[in-house]
Amino acid sequence: MKKFIILVIGICSLFLLSCSKKEVDNIIIGKLPFKTPIVEWGATKDKVKQYMKGYTLYSETNSALLYLGKDTEHSINYQFVSEKLSASSVLLLQSDESNIDFSKIFKNFELLPMLTSGTTGCYLNAKMKTLGTYELHKNTNGNFYSISWIEINNLVEGE
Repeated sequence: MKKFIILVIGICSLFLLSCSKKEVDNIIIGKLPFKTPIVEWGATKDKVKQYMKGYTLYSETNSALLYLGKDTEHSINYQFVSEKLSASSVLLLQSDESNIDFSKIFKNFELLPMLTSGTTGCYLNAKMKTLGTYELHKNTNGNFYSISWIEINNLVEGE
């Protein structure tokens, strides 16, 4: 299980570098300082593009969509397997790392404490078959949080 979780975190990190309204409401509480990516696993690119209206599509490949962010978002990324949405992430510009409440971002997720520290975290929502992760990246340009949601079934099938 530990190898599986490490694999998931690795995939989420690689994913960053390269849902329906009801489901999103179950994940998110209140207003957040960024656009919540769609996490409706199995959604098509057309559905994601409709959801992201008003954002600039920066890059599109057979397996990914990358949008430029607005305000605090640097970018929003979507990964597809067999033309179906399998992962979503946002790269968030963060000037004050202390003001993000990840328990609100991952409202109905279970914290996985063995994989969580001050700058990284991992949450699980077994009902939605979704793993949520965050990681703080610090560099000379400022602080960035990568916040990701990934479909667990897709990882298991890919092994």
